[in-house]
Amino acid sequence: MATSFERLIFQPGMPLFREGEPGDRAYVIERGLVEITALWQGEPVRLAVLGDRDLVGEMALVDDQVRSATATALEETEVVVVTRERMRRELEGANPLLEVLLRGTLERLRTTSGMVLSQPGEVPPEGAAEAQRPPHAPDLRYDALRSSALRRLKIEQQLRRAPERGELSLRYQPIVSLADGSTVGYEALVRWLHPEHGLLSPDEFIPIAEESEAIHVLGLWVMEEACRALAESANNGGAGPAPPYVAVNVSASQLTDGLLLDRLPGIFAESGLDPRRLVVEVTESVLIENPETARCELERIRDLGARVFLDDFGTGYSSLSYLHRFPIAALKLDRSFVHSMLDDRRSRQIVHAIGSLAAQLGLSTVAEGIEEEAQAAALRDAGFEWGQGFGLAEPAEQIGPIRRVAG
Repeated sequence: MATSFERLIFQPGMPLFREGEPGDRAYVIERGLVEITALWQGEPVRLAVLGDRDLVGEMALVDDQVRSATATALEETEVVVVTRERMRRELEGANPLLEVLLRGTLERLRTTSGMVLSQPGEVPPEGAAEAQRPPHAPDLRYDALRSSALRRLKIEQQLRRAPERGELSLRYQPIVSLADGSTVGYEALVRWLHPEHGLLSPDEFIPIAEESEAIHVLGLWVMEEACRALAESANNGGAGPAPPYVAVNVSASQLTDGLLLDRLPGIFAESGLDPRRLVVEVTESVLIENPETARCELERIRDLGARVFLDDFGTGYSSLSYLHRFPIAALKLDRSFVHSMLDDRRSRQIVHAIGSLAAQLGLSTVAEGIEEEAQAAALRDAGFEWGQGFGLAEPAEQIGPIRRVAG
């Protein structure tokens, strides 16, 4: 649970901090006045007088350098304390670019604050302020953070242009009937042949896309390409009772802003794909973030004729509560249960419970991550209809006859 910020009161003449001292906190002035001074040629020079709502000592929040100025209360002053540790906790999980920009901005302020005037109109000699300041110790963490953040920023920019440059492609992971091995569908998996880094794992660029507007460019391209490829394919699923579907993953931001769904009727018309052959896969997090909006958008998908599958089922803390609230057509069992069910009794019991529940609710079931026949057999015994994984069939560059794994 978050703790409240500490408050301090300084009487007139009391220093909040002194030049040359180490510091690990900043102060927000709630009331009062604070004078900022720095030494130049042995004499204190006033840099600023700060008042209500101003921030004092902010450079200490992002580096371990000593104070570059002295802050003194001119009257009774009340401040809110912001520690470096508190700031780091707030930045955890945020885009690392945020910390890089913050640190860069504050470092420029630190440099500027050192360039004080010895007399009105007189500028200190170039480099004098830097000569007074202790040399910076190398900050390997920040260097690594900056390198990572700049790489993320560059990848985001390049990802926006990747579709028009022809750098993206899809692989189609077959989903097969566990009863007879017929193909019931394909999951569209995006790949990016990066011009500098080669073939990137989706784990490297999908999270970056989801944190930015790039997900809309990427998601639209995947949807258009997957629908076109399936519509053009002559593969009708062999002995299956219905032609195969194509499954496309949709993120929370894609679902809630409505742009992709507004485009879906046009995609169906242009590709010629029967809407009943499209599956939109969403994770439970999509439903948690904005349940009412998610429900409305998923109902739009259903009303268009497409189906909605709940991906990674079993990993959320309240999965069961969604099954009656949202238009879910199938549950996709998370691969973690598939991998552990042969050796772990509780995992097997959970898998059987999910299979039974889905059957009672009239929902289809798909198991992900099947790597061996023993897993497929155990899933059949648990009532699962369909499965996917490298143990059944490898992803293919085109929709067509699947390549089964030997053995």
